[in-house]
Amino acid sequence: LGGSGGDEISLAIEAKCDLYLTGEAPYHIAQMAFKEDIALISAGHYETEIVIVNKLAEYIKSNANIEVLLFLKKYISGFFL
Repeated sequence: LGGSGGDEISLAIEAKCDLYLTGEAPYHIAQMAFKEDIALISAGHYETEIVIVNKLAEYIKSNANIEVLLFLKKYISGFFL
């Protein structure tokens, strides 16, 4: 779950997942995953969202017939430039 999806760990628990991949997972979420024997990957909020932005823009352009403008910031080593 991209972005700040750590709080949705209950979905992974219900589904009996072996692995939960999210952008952010606070300490208490990591503890829940550990307790439930679920491997947890907290891959970064920005990093799990930016990969879809261009594809989503193209989808909206082609299916909604509207102009889409993207305003992206450069992101290097944990800092926006």
